[in-house]
Amino acid sequence: FIFIDGKITKSAKLSLPILLEDINIPSQSVIERLNSLLESERSFYLTENITITNNNEIRSNKIELLKNFQIYATIHK
Repeated sequence: FIFIDGKITKSAKLSLPILLEDINIPSQSVIERLNSLLESERSFYLTENITITNNNEIRSNKIELLKNFQIYATIHK
């Protein structure tokens, strides 16, 4: 299994803004996964990424979020 960064992960790593359209449509588990990005002390851990380095060590799953990382969201009515 090789973890490939998605749009949210790439945006967080590069500190780029991201637009989440229809934020009210995903399941509760998806919204809960995004909660840490929306809190005042934001954090993001890739629990899905269990990549092992050449030294047989599991690499850090925490992504440091810079202050200029922004999330915009829309709601579908």
